[in-house]
Amino acid sequence: MSIRLKLLITYILCVLLSAGVLVVSIFIGAGKFITQVSDIILNEHAPDEIFVDLIDTMGDIKQVEKYEPENLINIEFIEDIDTRLAAINSSLVVVYEDQFYMVDEFPEETLRDKLFPRNLEVDSNGETKEGFHGRTHSSDENGRIVINDRTYIFIDFSFNLDEKKISYYVLTDISELENFNDQVKKGVGAAILILILILTLPLIILIQKTIIKPLKQLDKGAKQIGKGNLDFKLNSRSKDEMGAVIRSYERMRQELKKSIERQVQYEDNRKELISSISHDLKTPMTSIKGYVEGILDGVANTPEKQERYLRVVHQKSLDMDRMIDDLFTFSKLDLKKLPFEFTYVNMELLIRDYVQEVAMEYNGMGNISMVYKNLSDKVPLVKIDILQIRRVLQNLIQNAFKYNESDEKKVDIILENDIKTIKLSVKDNGIGMEEDELKQAFDIFYRSDASRNTRTGGSGLGLAIVKHIIDEHKGEIEAISAKGEGTKITIQLHKEDLHE
Repeated sequence: MSIRLKLLITYILCVLLSAGVLVVSIFIGAGKFITQVSDIILNEHAPDEIFVDLIDTMGDIKQVEKYEPENLINIEFIEDIDTRLAAINSSLVVVYEDQFYMVDEFPEETLRDKLFPRNLEVDSNGETKEGFHGRTHSSDENGRIVINDRTYIFIDFSFNLDEKKISYYVLTDISELENFNDQVKKGVGAAILILILILTLPLIILIQKTIIKPLKQLDKGAKQIGKGNLDFKLNSRSKDEMGAVIRSYERMRQELKKSIERQVQYEDNRKELISSISHDLKTPMTSIKGYVEGILDGVANTPEKQERYLRVVHQKSLDMDRMIDDLFTFSKLDLKKLPFEFTYVNMELLIRDYVQEVAMEYNGMGNISMVYKNLSDKVPLVKIDILQIRRVLQNLIQNAFKYNESDEKKVDIILENDIKTIKLSVKDNGIGMEEDELKQAFDIFYRSDASRNTRTGGSGLGLAIVKHIIDEHKGEIEAISAKGEGTKITIQLHKEDLHE
């Protein structure tokens, strides 16, 4: 699952969870608010009873205004109304002609300051006096006033008595509701904080696990590479983008390590190459020098000895020429500078003609037999470089006879052909190789005889050249051998992988 999809799913889950918590909080808060309002304002009275009683109270006031308006300032009537308003935690204040009529003990001066403005009025006689005209600006914008550290909201009703204004002020104590409101604000703040945590915590955990931790792992790996240490491993089972990056980084580390190892091996091979060239060329050169000195010093004092010495010199010269030729060929193969010319060839005819040619060369050299076997009924027509494949056959057959101490040397060349591959095997009954020797069989300058003498005339590059040529044909080569039981080397070419 990608990081983008993980973040999207986490975000959706967080939003849904937060919405659920918010809805539940709203319902719980609304329930508590209604309950608290009922407890504070309704004094645990039933809302329907309070509503009916308030309607009846207002009806009674209207009736008094209509039929007995003078009772609007009657203290007994005012006390009755105040008692009925006590059900909603309210008190009544009546103002008529600058006079206050009230049951509860409110400071009159405070009420005068809170409820009314103080304006200077000029009467008909030209005298100036204070007048009271409606709600004052000293109350806040929500119609609340504060008296003796208690908070009230008020509603005013106006009535007429002898064309004079009577004001009924209903003051409701909401001090406890204000405290509850503060608690609600704190609760909302806490709920918002919880929602923020609910939203951010999963994202933080996800980012820490899927991004931060892998980045730290990559940073640690980069520091190790910077120090030249490639002997560590980066592991990631995650299938997201960061997991893919870590796996790519690990593959890069492995390839870099292999590249350095190849470079080290290449340097070792280069040193081995110089050492081997020096050794393999010095041995025949020493022989040539010795035999020539023998001729010059008169040691070969007969025509027969001179001829024998010259034949040895000639043979050593041929050995050196073959070694130089193999070295030149291997160098061009290794540098990818040896040109290959691929053409379609009847493989069966190519091998059969080459075997006949080689058989004539080895004829009369003792008990040597060479047999060609074609195990395919169909003609294997393939695209190859004829010259290089002949070189492959030449090196394999020469090795088969060189490293063979049997009284009767046998070499079998076997061709197999199927739908997808062509197999060419060269099998002998020679000295064979141990398992450790098989692992190095295709290395440059490797020969199974540790003394590296030139008794067999080999350069040690034969199988290395063969492997390079087969690699250029995008094929595989395999050696099967056992000490004293001979060796079988098989070449496999993939028809679909052959050059177009």
